[in-house]
Amino acid sequence: MTSFFSQYPEFVEFDSRKDRGFSQVTIESLDNRHAAMAPKWLVHGKSVLDLGSCIGATGQWCLSNGATHYTGVEVQHTLATTSGALLSKYWDKSKFSIIQQDIRDFLDNQITIGAKYDIIVMIGVIYAFLDTHTILDKLSKICTDCVVIDSVYPWHMPSPDISIIQIARNQHINGSTSDTVFSGAGARPSPAALKIMMESVGFADRDGLIFPMKLSDKSVHESYSTVLARPDDQVDLPARYLMRFHKTNSPVIKQVGDLVKINKTSTAETMLARPTIQQAESWSFDSGVADRFQQEAQNHIPDYSRVIDLCIECTKIVHKSNFDIKIIDVGSALGNTIDKFMQIGYKNVYGVDNSPAMRSKSLHPDVVTISDTLPTGPWDCILANWTLHFIRERREYIQSMYDHLNYGGFVIISDKMEHSMEVEEMYHNFKRMNGVSEDIIQTKKRSLMGVLTPKPLSWYVDTLREIGFVDIQVINTRYMFSTIYARKL
Repeated sequence: MTSFFSQYPEFVEFDSRKDRGFSQVTIESLDNRHAAMAPKWLVHGKSVLDLGSCIGATGQWCLSNGATHYTGVEVQHTLATTSGALLSKYWDKSKFSIIQQDIRDFLDNQITIGAKYDIIVMIGVIYAFLDTHTILDKLSKICTDCVVIDSVYPWHMPSPDISIIQIARNQHINGSTSDTVFSGAGARPSPAALKIMMESVGFADRDGLIFPMKLSDKSVHESYSTVLARPDDQVDLPARYLMRFHKTNSPVIKQVGDLVKINKTSTAETMLARPTIQQAESWSFDSGVADRFQQEAQNHIPDYSRVIDLCIECTKIVHKSNFDIKIIDVGSALGNTIDKFMQIGYKNVYGVDNSPAMRSKSLHPDVVTISDTLPTGPWDCILANWTLHFIRERREYIQSMYDHLNYGGFVIISDKMEHSMEVEEMYHNFKRMNGVSEDIIQTKKRSLMGVLTPKPLSWYVDTLREIGFVDIQVINTRYMFSTIYARKL
């Protein structure tokens, strides 16, 4: 399969950042970053504003993925001229605008005229300003949907979850040559600090940290995943991070005179009330999780037992109570689903999981394969409940499900979907009603950041249809969890 920017190599050839010794721009790095930050489901049918647009690579990506219009704002004359020339090769002038202007002046003008943009992208720009919150507040006044921000971690970080802003006396912005570099003071917010500021202007972090796919070319610096040794025994973190913030129209911090009023129930209050936030280790399905998994599943997953019962009901109806069909449970964990199928007479029930700790404590370890890929089958029924949202190459995995499914068979997928802050609060109330403490709720939320990555329900439906599945139905939904049934005919 041809990569996107290999079709448009000039967006690398004319980018001076290809020659620097860190965070180099390559065809693969552009492909991976754009696929993560601006997937088709996000930009299709939307207007996109790119602040600090460099030579317009993001414009080429967004327009090719169905954006209705692209506006690039770039203060450097050479870069603005180059981006206009490159985009003109592929797009009519009605599809894009390139504006050479200071970002502050541009935002002020757009607010004055009442302009609106669906998606705003700021890649490698936010840390060029000292007045971070002011810039974010201006963005919020013209953005109707989503803000995508790439930034650098503060250098001194006692914990990856702490809310701090580092004021850098001197930093270099952009390329490797003197005519494409700006040098000066700027503010570097940590992800937690950026989240609080975005919440204060009415935007929610639903996706956590976003991690582009790792580069196959190991000679290129991995900005978002290569750990840097930091001074004074501080926590090791990569150079950069990437986040998306979605409009909620519900700012949680309001200015009252000379004071800041914080809503009592807001997430921001919880974070600001603590001088530090304890570091939460990234979630992994180790022996500790395996020991408590079944109880945790009941307390943390809405309709956990109901979804398993629906899987059994669908299997009976579609396959006419044929107990010889081949069934596989993807992410089989402790084998609860496998066991329920076996108890009612199904003979060929298997599991696949990538956690040896889970298989070792499974009710049926002898039928579970340890693998990151789907066993070849062929299968009559593939269940993937609460699993795919942990897989980065999700579309590829769904494609393998289709490829290894018998005609007439079906899949059932249950995942945590993209959601609003209000729905997330309802979900947390569900946990509280099950006796889960506030500390556990918040600790688990932090530990899953960058590990569990939700996508919208529409992404699943569109992807299943594009791959070839038919009869696609949502058969259960509660809070942000939805269960989808689809057949291969």
